[in-house]
Amino acid sequence: MVKCSRCDTPHDGPIWTTNYAFFARLRSGIVVAWGHPKYGGDISSVKATIEQGGVDQVWSTDFAFVARLKNRQFVAWGDPAYGGDISEVREVLERHGVDRIWSTAGAFLAKLRNGKVAAWGHNGYGADISAVQPALEKGEGMSQVWSTYASFVSLLRNGYVIGWGHADFGSDISDVRAPVVEGMGIDRVVTTDNAFIAKLKNNRILTWGDKTNGGFLDEEVATWLHESNAVGLWSTGGAVFAKLKWGEVHAWGPLDRGGDIEALKHVLQSEGMHGVKEVHTTTGAFLVRMKSGRVLTWGSQGTGGDMSPVQDAVEQGGGIDQIWSTAFAFLAKLKNGQVVAWGSQTYGGNISSVKSLLEGGIDRVWS
Repeated sequence: MVKCSRCDTPHDGPIWTTNYAFFARLRSGIVVAWGHPKYGGDISSVKATIEQGGVDQVWSTDFAFVARLKNRQFVAWGDPAYGGDISEVREVLERHGVDRIWSTAGAFLAKLRNGKVAAWGHNGYGADISAVQPALEKGEGMSQVWSTYASFVSLLRNGYVIGWGHADFGSDISDVRAPVVEGMGIDRVVTTDNAFIAKLKNNRILTWGDKTNGGFLDEEVATWLHESNAVGLWSTGGAVFAKLKWGEVHAWGPLDRGGDIEALKHVLQSEGMHGVKEVHTTTGAFLVRMKSGRVLTWGSQGTGGDMSPVQDAVEQGGGIDQIWSTAFAFLAKLKNGQVVAWGSQTYGGNISSVKSLLEGGIDRVWS
């Protein structure tokens, strides 16, 4: 659970991804995809429709894409069981219009412009909203939505918190509601595959879900984070990385998914509280761009934690301009216009078939 598809805004590119494939729109208007063909890497069935209608916005689960075209038509591709089939909701989406879309690994949730909600994909991943739909639609409805691999949690505009989906992935929020109220509401949430990590408005860090994948925080560390004011939180599929107000950093979760930063801690902290420019993640690796231009990676080598295969190209290309990721690979546009990728060769890290097209001019990339 690492992509912006889990956020409450669509990807605005220029590269989009599922966990296993990239989707890009070139400046010529042509669209290309690569990665696992079943999970979004094959657009042959929708390519003509997309290029004719033009891409407006794109969202994704881990296994499928859905796009709204400029003519307001909706198209989907990828695994039909996990969001790639919109036949049952297409008419509703196009007739009422979509305000926002969120996703888990295998389900989409849409807030329509008339205040209603619609969901599609796999019921076990949150597509079954029958038990919560009245609550989501009543009053002023949803304020914010977050998700793990198979659960949604929504903060309603009346301050009430509601969860649904698979219980093993954080949908049980019975122990969360009271602390949220006491903490004066939720400021920010990040998620791993099966845990939620929330920063409350009183700066307290609250976790729930799988304790082995970011859902457990030692009380002493939680107090320290509270007192030090965590100003930045990021997550892989199992670990969490926090930047504190005075430039200190901390990580927790499985070591092989990015929970160990001891080897890089001094470098991350050496440039002070303003040193970290941006953070990107895959399911098992973190990538940090420092404001000095330095790029640091850690975590699983197979999911992008080792960028040594492209280090020389990055340096020769003048550094990194933009970065995107699937769950298993990073893609970077260099300042000289070249494009490099690393991580899993199967799930987006091999760009040999599209490299020349990408270097001819990327307009947008969805993931």
